[in-house]
Amino acid sequence: TETTNYGQGWEQAKSLKDPETLVGPYVNEKQGYRIRHPKNWQGRQERNQTVFYLPQNPQIKFQIKLIKSTSNFPDFVDRQAVGSTKDREYLNIADMTMVILTKDFDQKVLTQKTNTIFVIEAHTPPENWNEYELTFKEVYKSLVIF
Repeated sequence: TETTNYGQGWEQAKSLKDPETLVGPYVNEKQGYRIRHPKNWQGRQERNQTVFYLPQNPQIKFQIKLIKSTSNFPDFVDRQAVGSTKDREYLNIADMTMVILTKDFDQKVLTQKTNTIFVIEAHTPPENWNEYELTFKEVYKSLVIF
């Protein structure tokens, strides 16, 4: 019950695993960013995005892509947030604000620099989400745009 577990955090937080160690960074000079990734994950370039995945289970992955946009960033985020199942979260890293949108076992992280929106999408099968959620947050924090 709530009073029995007072001060211990909510139930789901108890099942979250510690984040994995990140390595890198992976640097994309052409698109102007660098990002770190979990130690044993592999990366590949696909058309307009870079995908990092766990070789033993490629459904556990995150990808980063850039979208050119002259839209007002808050309006763009509002359009992306349709269907979110959790409240928005915000990460402030240096001079950059990231918005985290969660839809079940997928997250979309958005940030903007001039007319470019950087989108990181993370996904796992439902049974693996608690194992990787904190790792994904560390990945988001590692993004540097230059």
